[in-house]
Amino acid sequence: MSPSFFAESRRVVEYRLNRRGEFSTSSQGLRGLARTEQDGLQWGQQSSAERDAVAEAARLAGPAAAVAQATLEEPLPPWLEAEAAERLAGDLQQRGVAGGAAWCEVVVQHGLQRAACGAEAEPRHGLREWLILELRAGLADGDSVWRCFAYPSLREALDAPQRVQARLQELLDALLSGPRQPCPQGWLPVVMAPGSAAGSFFHEVCGHPLEGDVLLRHGSYLSTRLGEKVAGAHLSVGDDPTRGGEAVEYAFDDEGTPARPVWLLREGRVEEPLLDRRTAQRLGRDSNGHARRVSYRSAPLPRMAHTFVEAGPTPAGELLAGISHGLYIQHLLPRHMGLLSGEFSFSVVEARLIESGQLGPRVLPGVLRGTGLDALRVLEAAGDDGRSLQSTRGCRKLDHGPLRVSFGQPTLRFEGLQIEPGP
Repeated sequence: MSPSFFAESRRVVEYRLNRRGEFSTSSQGLRGLARTEQDGLQWGQQSSAERDAVAEAARLAGPAAAVAQATLEEPLPPWLEAEAAERLAGDLQQRGVAGGAAWCEVVVQHGLQRAACGAEAEPRHGLREWLILELRAGLADGDSVWRCFAYPSLREALDAPQRVQARLQELLDALLSGPRQPCPQGWLPVVMAPGSAAGSFFHEVCGHPLEGDVLLRHGSYLSTRLGEKVAGAHLSVGDDPTRGGEAVEYAFDDEGTPARPVWLLREGRVEEPLLDRRTAQRLGRDSNGHARRVSYRSAPLPRMAHTFVEAGPTPAGELLAGISHGLYIQHLLPRHMGLLSGEFSFSVVEARLIESGQLGPRVLPGVLRGTGLDALRVLEAAGDDGRSLQSTRGCRKLDHGPLRVSFGQPTLRFEGLQIEPGP
């Protein structure tokens, strides 16, 4: 296996309009190059930052030298200007308050990264871009709701203002639907909303347990179950960096391997791990394009990009039917994931009661607990809808983060999961 390199030039600009109407801008620029050498199965990395990076790039072999130099020296395309961001955020804030919210906050993040990487004899290079819009609105009593969505480019964001307004209206409808009730307690039927932050459930419960470095140390409850059936045939979970839309997308990973979809679970059976070059070699497999790095300063690791649940045949509108008392979850945040035991807990940030097959009032925060195997076994049905969401917190595996990730899922119904009121 030949040595490899990774060169990047990046700028991420964040615009924030707080609830008091104060607008602020922050940005982070990054430019550097890393070379990774192999000694047996021990990998080492040397990194060069800023002024030394271009000189280091010139010492690369073959076509990699020119590609790396161009990556570091060419200016990045234009990014969202502060004036345009302030107009967008101000308009949304005014609409939110006029629509009944006591306050509204808007965060816009625009990122551009030019990257080149791979073996020095066969480098790959390209531009990655993203724009994330985060909306939060609240009432005077402290109640608040949150929505987030993403665009693959600045142009697409500016060409679709109606989409922004539709998400704002969705947020207001939730906020103004009435006072929240106490969170229920016990083993309850659970339905997870499509394309919501509930998608972090499968990121934690299926994704991390099947990353290559975890498999190497037999470090998860799924790592020793390759080929075993752990769920019904209606459940397929994958990770696909090529999907596009609101998903995290790239054509090649941070080692230059072409990206491709990977099935973690296929029709209920544990299928394939996420691999970089190192873990693929040690497992006797080929890398499947999931080597990702937070920046040139950090080593590549096998990691998720866009983790999704495949839609099923059941009409989404039927998944509430027959539930006399349950919970409809829209927003989860991870609290704990025990990779080896499969034990998990999530904070239920936003949810609604299900009463007699219909959506009821929103509930106060709660906690979702269980184990991965039990939860996968009681997943009854996947709806025929689907939606994606980018995480604003990012993934922080092994303290390497935050790294952009996204989730996608249809409406999902579990026979029962353990719910309790939150702190």
